[in-house]
Amino acid sequence: HGFDLAMSRFTFANDPALDRTTIGTTPGFLEHGILILLMLFLISQIMRAVEFGIFKLKI
Repeated sequence: HGFDLAMSRFTFANDPALDRTTIGTTPGFLEHGILILLMLFLISQIMRAVEFGIFKLKI
């Protein structure tokens, strides 16, 4: 259910009307930077989950 909600928000963010206004005004490098920040955030979340799993295994 949470995944469906995230996907619906993602499709809402990719609304054609929104795309025209945001992409038209923002330079490409800014969008690229946002993508990189998202990737770094996801990687940090995954690493935290992995560290937590290892910590649990040690106990």
